[in-house]
Amino acid sequence: MTQVGAADETAKNMILVGFEHRVGRHCGSTSLQDVMNYAGWPLSEAACFGLASGLAYYFKPPTPEIPLGIFMGRCRQLENNFFENCGISFERRSFDSFTALETHIQAKLRLGRPVMLQGDLAGLPYYKSPMHFPGHKFVVCGYAGGMYTIADTAFPELQVVTAAELTNSTSYENAMWAGAFIAYDFEDNLPELTPASAARVVARAIAQQVNELAEAKEHFFLAGDEAHQAWFNHTTFATAPANPYLGLGARMFYQVIEKRGTGGGAFRGIYLDFIGELLRDQLFPFSVHEALFKSQSEAQRLLENLRICVSHSQQTLSRIAQVYKMLSIKKIPGIEAESQVRNHLSQLKQHEQDIITNLILLKEQCKEIII
Repeated sequence: MTQVGAADETAKNMILVGFEHRVGRHCGSTSLQDVMNYAGWPLSEAACFGLASGLAYYFKPPTPEIPLGIFMGRCRQLENNFFENCGISFERRSFDSFTALETHIQAKLRLGRPVMLQGDLAGLPYYKSPMHFPGHKFVVCGYAGGMYTIADTAFPELQVVTAAELTNSTSYENAMWAGAFIAYDFEDNLPELTPASAARVVARAIAQQVNELAEAKEHFFLAGDEAHQAWFNHTTFATAPANPYLGLGARMFYQVIEKRGTGGGAFRGIYLDFIGELLRDQLFPFSVHEALFKSQSEAQRLLENLRICVSHSQQTLSRIAQVYKMLSIKKIPGIEAESQVRNHLSQLKQHEQDIITNLILLKEQCKEIII
């Protein structure tokens, strides 16, 4: 394992020698990319997202506080899925205090290992954001003199925070992202990557992606067809009573589809890049198609179909997001916004079903011995 050494004299901080952060689009998949590359698995952010079976289709019906409801296009257990699909032993640990979490972080850093954490975005000062989001993922890669060095998604430079700031971030939780002082702890030595083992990883990821889209079990959200129907039924802008949160709710829909680390189109853009790498057989430093598929030509055809379906879904979700954006700034009347969103949702349902159909066929193309 790489040793710890001084690498940022201006911040008087220590970071892990050899640790590199690559800017990404989504916090979870970027953090996985950073820790996996450091540990010896050369994967892109898109590869991490796809191997984590990252797509989902969730909706939470409206309440007085959230008058339009909530949509989310990323699976809730993305990080867990990644480690499970990759056959990597891991534990999502919840500590009872920051003192216990800090002890864990410093012990791992002394062993030359970065630490992937979950925390509240508003608690990290470099975001300068008042909006709480406790599902944020980032990587601690150094410590000295009470200061922690962090690798975080879209920031090209490593960030430095105090222990108090890290406490504020990791201690905050809500019903959507339950659990405080969360760290993802995985085995020291990753399994060896070979064409056969990599093929198993991809096959598991495809099979799990079918489950996430077609059979997801959720307590906080509705999922799949139920989510779609609820979203359609609750799109009632024309008759919605006056509510001071309506504009903020519409803005939130726009952001969770197009912004907030989604890569655009509710994460479909990141998954498109995963499909592209798999189509070109470039997920790993070696070819896996021969070990993975019964018929490489049929798999290529299905992957191309899948790429088209995901692209259609991404574009439709982006159109929906734009309607919500216009609604939030009162540039479109409620009755027109309602009509447009419902029309787009009808199209989206078919695109999402086409994604599932092609994934099922692709799963059937994976060699039985590795499913």
